Amino acid sequence: KRVEAFACELAARIRVWAKEGGKTLCEVIGPAEAPLSKVKNLYRWHCLIRSDSVRNLRQMLKTSQEYVAYTKTPVQFAVDVDPVNSI
Repeated sequence: KRVEAFACELAARIRVWAKEGGKTLCEVIGPAEAPLSKVKNLYRWHCLIRSDSVRNLRQMLKTSQEYVAYTKTPVQFAVDVDPVNSI
């Protein structure tokens, strides 16, 4: 439940951060339980962030990482740029 709650919270915050001047800079899909939802006794959730602009994606990544560090959550956060699959 902790991982699910944090994934939903972070996705909601990214949606807010992605709004600038009435336009959406990035699209957030998810979060959802990962296809392999538990690996090495760790639960996994994921979301996909899409944008036409690499600059906007980098800004969302930086802001997200800063937020995760600020919250000092025990939930692990990982980023996969250009994922080949969603496993």
